[in-house]
Amino acid sequence: MKLTKSKLKQIIKEELKESAWPEEQLTQEEQKVVEQIELLVAAIKAMGESNPAMTDEYVSLFRALEEAGLSTANVAKMV
Repeated sequence: MKLTKSKLKQIIKEELKESAWPEEQLTQEEQKVVEQIELLVAAIKAMGESNPAMTDEYVSLFRALEEAGLSTANVAKMV
């Protein structure tokens, strides 16, 4: 299934409305991160099986999360 950009934006808006964090409680920066995470999740799902060459990109993402104060070790325990 191929999603158009406008359809993906519509899905994201609907998901944000149903999310546990209403948009008005988030800063503009946080809202932007939520939107980008949703886009990333959709892109990963559309990609299907990951290419091992993507490992450096994933490590970069985890490092950015750690630098932002998220304990990826604790998140891994939740999965």
